[in-house]
Amino acid sequence: QLEPVMGWHRFVLLVYFVTHIPITIFIDAQAIFPAKLYPKPLQELLQWHVERHNDFLMGDKPIWFQSIVLAEVTLQVPFFFVAVYYLFVCQHFRIRTGFLIYSAHVCTTMVPILGEFCRSESFASEYQRWTLIAIYSPYLLIPLSLLLRFAVMGEIKHADGGGGRGAAGRQGGTGNAGRGLTPGEDKAHGSNMAGANGEANGEHLWDKPEPQLRMMLRKRGTAAGNNSGESAQ
Repeated sequence: QLEPVMGWHRFVLLVYFVTHIPITIFIDAQAIFPAKLYPKPLQELLQWHVERHNDFLMGDKPIWFQSIVLAEVTLQVPFFFVAVYYLFVCQHFRIRTGFLIYSAHVCTTMVPILGEFCRSESFASEYQRWTLIAIYSPYLLIPLSLLLRFAVMGEIKHADGGGGRGAAGRQGGTGNAGRGLTPGEDKAHGSNMAGANGEANGEHLWDKPEPQLRMMLRKRGTAAGNNSGESAQ
């Protein structure tokens, strides 16, 4: 199992989802809702963007683009709030499937949008073309990094089934005591029993705050290395 998303990647994801909420509601949604629903400053902001960067998709609003925006407003916006919460409390691995579905969906929708910008002849210059592509690109690259990160992350087992694992560990301990353990085996078995008992009590490695989690991961790695060395001796 890999470490959960931490450090700069977690910060980037938090900023991405937090800022995505107002952008979607106040700017992108103008492609599907009547203009009268929005105050004049928001209408003018969108109009400035369309004219300044020649964003013809937001200006012309083709049906296929409106369909993508409708999915963004109805499906993605509710998930934004869920993602912000779980990223903030560092429990994002608990909704791994949700992140995979969201990121795969967004990457798919961004392909025709960026493809339209790359092939369009409506831009006044290449600088204008690539400026608009640069504005849209984070909404492909960040979900893509999210997709790749969670695709390789193993499913995190929660403490819900910890009691059974703890009982199995205690049964295994009884059998080992009957046959006798070498000092190295006894130390390794003690470490495994401690982990099993911790899960049985509802204490799971991934429930720890981020600094404590990093320290525990380092300690476990060191302990595993020491146990392997003693077993080899």
